[in-house]
Amino acid sequence: MAVCACEGTISVVVIGLGRIGLAMARRLAERGHAVRGWDTALGRRDEAHATGIALTEHAAPGAEPVLLSLPDDAAVRAVAERLPAAGMRGRGGGGHLDRRAGDTALAPQFAALGLGEIDASVSGGPTGAAQGRLLMMAGGEAEMVDLARPVRAELALRVVHVGGPVAGALPTSPTTFSWLRT
Repeated sequence: MAVCACEGTISVVVIGLGRIGLAMARRLAERGHAVRGWDTALGRRDEAHATGIALTEHAAPGAEPVLLSLPDDAAVRAVAERLPAAGMRGRGGGGHLDRRAGDTALAPQFAALGLGEIDASVSGGPTGAAQGRLLMMAGGEAEMVDLARPVRAELALRVVHVGGPVAGALPTSPTTFSWLRT
């Protein structure tokens, strides 16, 4: 098992275990982090579990950060609305959600729920995620981007902070994901 370049083990939940989400979850687990995952598709959950990813039926009880690798804004919104009920604390409590970059209207909704967020466009695909060689263009408050840096360092060769909330939503990027901070 490779050793984490960050300080200590990070507890992280990956919601959305498609090609890129599962590759990120595996990479984090291989680097020694406590990773739990969830997907609506039973086959994806089974594949993740078979590779050693613990499954969770709740959005993110007690974990930070939460990484969402979801297909669209409706899926992101549905998950984000469940997070406070799943035990995530409010903004000062220390959790964050990385969410799929997209709908600019989601930022105020997350803030109203007490969730901080980072949106990020990702380049590198499943292979880049598995090898920790992604390029991430992150949008969000500087504090949120800094808080997510330890996990992102495990997944990306480079993380570029491109501006405030929704700045990471680059419409030309083929793959996007996001983080929320509670």
